[in-house]
Amino acid sequence: MSLKANKPTDLIKTVKRTSFIATPLLLKLSEPYYLFTLLLIWVFSTGCDSGGKKTVTTPENEAPYTIRLAEAEDNKGEVFLSDFAKSITYIELESSTEHLIAGNPRFYLAGDHVFSTAFRQIYVFDKASGRFVREVRRFGEGPDEYRNTSPWIHINENKQAVYARNPRNKRIALDIDGQEQLIFATPADDSTFTSNVFPLAENLYVGYHANYDCNQKLKLILFDENGNVVKTYKNGLTCINEHPNRISFNTREGLFYDWEDQVFFKESFNDTLYRVSETSLDFHAVFVNEDFSLPYEQKTSLITPEDTAPYFEIGDLDETTDFIFFSLMHKGEQHSAYYNKQKNETRVAYNETTELNQFTNDLDDFIPFSPQYATADGKLVGYLEAPYVIEWFEMNPEKAAKLPESLKRFENMDEDDNPILMIVDTKN
Repeated sequence: MSLKANKPTDLIKTVKRTSFIATPLLLKLSEPYYLFTLLLIWVFSTGCDSGGKKTVTTPENEAPYTIRLAEAEDNKGEVFLSDFAKSITYIELESSTEHLIAGNPRFYLAGDHVFSTAFRQIYVFDKASGRFVREVRRFGEGPDEYRNTSPWIHINENKQAVYARNPRNKRIALDIDGQEQLIFATPADDSTFTSNVFPLAENLYVGYHANYDCNQKLKLILFDENGNVVKTYKNGLTCINEHPNRISFNTREGLFYDWEDQVFFKESFNDTLYRVSETSLDFHAVFVNEDFSLPYEQKTSLITPEDTAPYFEIGDLDETTDFIFFSLMHKGEQHSAYYNKQKNETRVAYNETTELNQFTNDLDDFIPFSPQYATADGKLVGYLEAPYVIEWFEMNPEKAAKLPESLKRFENMDEDDNPILMIVDTKN
């Protein structure tokens, strides 16, 4: 069996911008093309490293941090930006028909610039003015083009570059001028196929190996720039494939992020957040979900939003000195949430008066905030869609009248305008 399709097809689908749910892959072995369906799954898991040392399901007292999510969700309520933030900077990204940002974008800061990555699209804007600078590189099959974007790999801050896949099926890191700062291959064998990858160290990368047919034994693959496997971490759990003529996995099952020169990993069907190194896979935090984690053995039968709605789904996971931030999807609603490491406290945002269950913006009484990712120096990056901005002004005339002139101007946005970037500076 091979995972390769006979015809190249992008593995990134355009989805609703406000949702972190991505589209998984469902492939019939008798067909040559990739097919997509929703599959979002959660559960505790076990594993062992390539040397045979076993790691069992994480009890609460074995991880440095315990995120009691079930308890926090029961007590969800209004959560304020001032709990963890001291200021907000707004960047209105320049709009024109030639460089409108596509759906479900990711935004990253790079020195004096902002990267916008979306489906078949990588743009650069000036961070100070929001002015459009250039398209980093065009999508296509040519030698100076890229095959698809890799928006879920966080920016390489040292090289100020974002990741993509080139026509030779290798991952590349492109700087603001479109120059390749890094290029590396992923393992080619089906047994070490990696759906998501992340830089781990100099000339060393880590990839997530999804259990796409319930027969895979590996969880993570460490490999060099040539795609040579250096080390593996095993997945000890098994499931029953109820559709043996298919394989399926979510393109966001494996989430990576980095903080303080360390890499962290969480898979959607595991309540444990791991710290990944060249030598070990260590517990960093455990989400206590009680009855809201999906059983691993049912992963192939839980394929629709209706199936997964009663359970917890986590996305946009990142970390600062005092907080672990994440998104929580439950019962069809998305919530911003955080864990306070100093207070050992978990908060889930909920607002009765708006569909935006995000952090209430009490710093300037403008639109609520939801972070996408955290920079190395602890700034949180999020964005506001133009339709939400227009609606907010219509629904909140009294608050709008009290805004400073720098924010009142957003009332004149058009629905098709590019988003407004929000950069939140967190407290020390």
